[in-house]
Amino acid sequence: MKSAKYQLKDHPWIALILIIITLVLTLAATSIVLFEILNLNPEDSINQILPATIANLLLLFVIIPLFYKLPSGNSKLKHYLEDIGLLKLKPFLKLILIGVTCYLIFLISQASGTIIFRVSQGNTVNMEFISELFKFSNEFPPKSNGWLIALPSTLEEFVFRGVILTMFMNKYSSTKAIVFSAIPFGIMHLLNLAGDNELIWVLSQVIWSTIIGLFYGYLFVKTRSLLPVVLVHYLGNLFIGTITGYFQSNASAEIQSIYGIIFFFGLVPTTFSIIWIRFFIKKWSILG
Repeated sequence: MKSAKYQLKDHPWIALILIIITLVLTLAATSIVLFEILNLNPEDSINQILPATIANLLLLFVIIPLFYKLPSGNSKLKHYLEDIGLLKLKPFLKLILIGVTCYLIFLISQASGTIIFRVSQGNTVNMEFISELFKFSNEFPPKSNGWLIALPSTLEEFVFRGVILTMFMNKYSSTKAIVFSAIPFGIMHLLNLAGDNELIWVLSQVIWSTIIGLFYGYLFVKTRSLLPVVLVHYLGNLFIGTITGYFQSNASAEIQSIYGIIFFFGLVPTTFSIIWIRFFIKKWSILG
């Protein structure tokens, strides 16, 4: 009797390790090509996003589907895009609405954290200060290319929710799969130690990334679509600099770490967003 053919999809933990190793190696190789061989300026903000963008695109649309045949063992592009939730776009308006409203919860929590910090310093909170918190035009031309720089980060959702979470869901319960995908999502942020970042800040980023990873995973499971997850991730990365600009300029790394875990990406917005998703899905079901 012939033994069953080995398929990577049946071994999600091995697949997870392989995906992460491949991503890191591809990112390193891409950086070498761009900055050492092609001599692009690494200080340019647009050039800085190129390694991660190219590495993730290669991983997502070449390596994972064609060579690893994840998350479900099928290398056909249409099946792959369906498996990772990229083609789940209906009901479109409800998917957009749940994404935008979840982001608003994060926005309110982030703004509240900044205001609380300012009050703790003994400073007043007036309308001028409030207006600066929500001056979103700072992230668009001609002031900034923030709208473009924030785009590549959304590819993380393709990898960790579309591929890795789906892969774990094929073997485990949804709850376990969400946790199993959130933990490596947080751990991957240890790569920021390669930059000029304080250890305590990076470690706190690992914690809040894991926490928000639970939210991203829950939203993906409840909608089976990448659309709202990517929308929240993009808006969150796009406007966080504006909303917390005052805080980042005046708070120590230790305080930034605490507020990040509680207000900006961690416990408060994640908890309220999950409660909101439960209510939204129950009242206006979009799981299909």
